[in-house]
Amino acid sequence: GYLHTGFEKLDEYRSYNQFVTLTDRMNYLSPLCNNIGYTHAVEKLMDIEITPRCRNIRVALAELSRLADHLLCIGTAALDIGAFTAFLYGFRAREVLYDLFEAVCGTRLTTSYTRVGGLLRDVPENFEEMARESVEETLKATAEIDRLLTHNRIWRDRTEGVGVLSPEDAVAWGATGPVLRASGVDWDIRKNEPYLGYEAYDFDIPIGRNGDVYDRYLVRMEEIRQSAKIVRQTVENLHSGPVNAEEEHAVLPEKSEVYDSMESLQDDHGRTRTYAARGRGIRRHRGAERRTGVFHRQRRKPRTLSDPGTSAVFHKLFFIPHVDQGTHAVGRGGDSGQSERHRRRTGPLIGDIARIHGRGACARG
Repeated sequence: GYLHTGFEKLDEYRSYNQFVTLTDRMNYLSPLCNNIGYTHAVEKLMDIEITPRCRNIRVALAELSRLADHLLCIGTAALDIGAFTAFLYGFRAREVLYDLFEAVCGTRLTTSYTRVGGLLRDVPENFEEMARESVEETLKATAEIDRLLTHNRIWRDRTEGVGVLSPEDAVAWGATGPVLRASGVDWDIRKNEPYLGYEAYDFDIPIGRNGDVYDRYLVRMEEIRQSAKIVRQTVENLHSGPVNAEEEHAVLPEKSEVYDSMESLQDDHGRTRTYAARGRGIRRHRGAERRTGVFHRQRRKPRTLSDPGTSAVFHKLFFIPHVDQGTHAVGRGGDSGQSERHRRRTGPLIGDIARIHGRGACARG
C-alpha cells in the first residue's frame, strides 16, 4: 500500500519539518501546494495559529502554483492532441511563474518553502510586483489559448464526448479537483471547508456538465481566471508583520539566530528544542541525553512521525537492553563519581552494557 517512491515509509524516521522536502516530490507540477497542504495539516494537529502575513503568502503561492499546474496540463493535453502552439503559449507564461518561485524559494521545482508554523523566509520586496506580472502573463496566455482552441472544430471533435466520467463514478473513484468538478460535482475544499482564510476571498467555482475532456479543459481555463482573481486580492491586502508564529515548542528559530548563537536552539532551561506534536496524554520530560527536552506519551514504545510524540534519541537507544531502568536519564560520560551516581540511579551505562555482552570497552555516548 505504498506509493511507488515509498513516501509513507520515508516519513517514519523524519521530523515534521524534515518531511516537507518530500512533499515537493509528490507533485512536481505544483509542489508549493503540497508544501502548504502538509504543513497546514501538521499545524492543525498541533493547534498552531499562523500569522496573517503567512496566511496571505501561502494563499498567493498556492494559487500561483495552481496557475502553473493548469497551464502545463492544458498545454500538454493540446500537444498530445495536435495543437503544438497552445503548449508554447502556456509554457511561456509558466516560465514567468517559475521565475517568481525561484525568487521566493531559491529554487524552481523542489521548493520546500513552508515550515511548521510559518515559512522558510519572508518573500522578497518585489514580490507584489512579480505576482502581478505573473498573473498578467498567465491571463494573456489563457486568452491566446482560448482563441486558439475553445471554438476550434478539430479541438472540439477530439475532446467532446471523449473520456466521459459520470458524477457517480467520479466520486466512487476518488476524483478531485477539475476532474471531479467537470463531472458536475459541486465540491471545492476552499469553499466547502475553508482554510487559510479562503472564506474572505471573492471567487467562483466552475462546474462542468458532461464530464468529458472538453469540460475538463473548460473548467481548468476558468479556474485559471479565478485563481488570478484570488492572487490579486492577496497582493492588494498583504499583511505586514512576521511570517513565523511565536510557538517555541514547534517553530524553528530564524537562520540568522542559529548562525550567531547556539543558545537559539535551546529553551529557557538550557535544553535543546525539539519539535513534536502536542496532544492528550503527552507530557514534557527530559530526553535520553538528559538535556534534550522531548514530548513523549506515557509509555516506552519509541515513536516516529507516523506516531506523534517521538524522540529520535530514544529510537536509537531502545535496542540496547536494560538502558531504561525506570528513568529517562542516560549517562553522558564524565568523572568516575558522576558515573557511579548514574549507575546507582539508572543501572549499567552504555559502555558497561557493551562490556557485559563481550564487546570490550567503548566510549560512553
